[in-house]
Amino acid sequence: MSTEKGIEMIKLESLAQNTVAKKRKNKEMTFNSMKHFFMQNLSCEMYHFILNIFYSSHLILKFIYVFFILLGFGLSSYMTIGLVLNYLHYNVNTLTRNINEVPSVFPKVTICNSNFFTTQYAYEYLMGLELNLTFTQIQNRTKYGDRMNALFEYFLLRTNIIGKLQNFTEEEKKKLSHNLNDTLLSCLFDIKPCSSNDFQWEWDNYYGNCFSFNTGFNSSGQNVEFKKSFISGTTFSLQMEFYVNFYEKLLFFNSIFNDYGLMIRVDNVSHIIDYGQDGIYVSAGTKAYLALSRQFKSSLPKPYSDCDDLSINHFNSNLYNLIKQSKYDYTQQFCLSQCLQELVIKTCNCSDSVDFAVLRNVSSCSSTLQVDCALYKAYYEVYFQTDYIENVCIPQCPLECNSSKITYKLSSNQLMPNIYMTLLQAKPNLKSDFINRSLEDENVILKSVVKLVIFYDSLSYTISEETPQIDIVSLISQIGGNLGLFMGVCLFSLGEILITLIELILHKFSVHKKVNTKDGRLVKNLTR
Repeated sequence: MSTEKGIEMIKLESLAQNTVAKKRKNKEMTFNSMKHFFMQNLSCEMYHFILNIFYSSHLILKFIYVFFILLGFGLSSYMTIGLVLNYLHYNVNTLTRNINEVPSVFPKVTICNSNFFTTQYAYEYLMGLELNLTFTQIQNRTKYGDRMNALFEYFLLRTNIIGKLQNFTEEEKKKLSHNLNDTLLSCLFDIKPCSSNDFQWEWDNYYGNCFSFNTGFNSSGQNVEFKKSFISGTTFSLQMEFYVNFYEKLLFFNSIFNDYGLMIRVDNVSHIIDYGQDGIYVSAGTKAYLALSRQFKSSLPKPYSDCDDLSINHFNSNLYNLIKQSKYDYTQQFCLSQCLQELVIKTCNCSDSVDFAVLRNVSSCSSTLQVDCALYKAYYEVYFQTDYIENVCIPQCPLECNSSKITYKLSSNQLMPNIYMTLLQAKPNLKSDFINRSLEDENVILKSVVKLVIFYDSLSYTISEETPQIDIVSLISQIGGNLGLFMGVCLFSLGEILITLIELILHKFSVHKKVNTKDGRLVKNLTR
């Protein structure tokens, strides 16, 4: 028995020695086979460079391989990081083009007298409100502080008066200013006569009766074709002469805030925008030339700028939705003004119809109590004392990406008054404005007439469009170019790495399984 056990022990020791020898031999074979495996499966120059670090027999060669690999990796990393950072800056390129358009649709031109009230009917209405005492108080205050207080009281009174006018009918509102048939002294467009029938009446909250040319409607509200310009310049322009004076007894009332002249707005015929009190102001006694140019701009939305593409992304805001459902075109500035309007409505349960358009069915602030509420509780205590616009309004009012603008250059000459003396004397409705003033006085005539010449400076328009300086496709292409130039990496190289790793795992798994199976069988046979 002892002899048999000794023989088995010798066999086991011999088996163990053979196993160790086989493993050592397998390691040597594995190293050589792995070298052959990688060299065969990885064709990219970078991979061969990396493998040569381990397979090269000379130390100096190993250092050279390491140096070039680090150099390539450093340069490619530096330039790739620069590309990514440049992409994250979201810089844009702006392409500006001038496009010629013949014929060009002439813009909409809105004209208002600078003075809200101009007729005897308006004077009698104001006197019915017993304003004489207020006027006398303002006139008698000579000190600066007292006069400023009086002017502020007048401002409250004026706001109160205009608020009450919101309840007037259209015909009653028209009586507050002279009829366009009387005030439009002459009209030419493209060397062809035009008349008051080519103008559409509009009510402005700040200027009262206004008249718009080229709205697509005539004075009766019937559809008409838009006027077009075929030739630029003053000869083929819109030329008009307007009477801008008013009933003489309104002189003090109008002199507090207004002047002699016209307020003009020029805009695209397809836009309906509330400008508040903005416009082009032309003094009486002048011949004003307005040279018009058109500009269209399209900006890239966030993150390239602060604007939102409202044609794609629906902005969920009560103010935004309110404007989109109205007749007005959306602009951020109009939205901000409506935000203040909402503040007045919420605070005082009435609307500020003097300064802002009214989009809700809410009555105007007409009583003294309501006007005081709007000025003190809404504007002074909330708007002036807090960052109301920044904290409340701007989050509800996105900035639009697309905009159009008509710019102008204004120049003027002084009129010769003599030609207008006989013309004004022949109009009885205008002649009645002059009680103590004489129509033979040149200074009076110069305060009564404005001539306008409105024309396209050029029939071309400027369009500006933004494009990304580097988009995601360009970013990937340039990163790929850097990796290919400095490290020899391409898309197929990445695929080679993945395939090689999978094959290596499968190979290791199969070899390990065979060795374990073979050794297990030998051990089992010996133990028997």
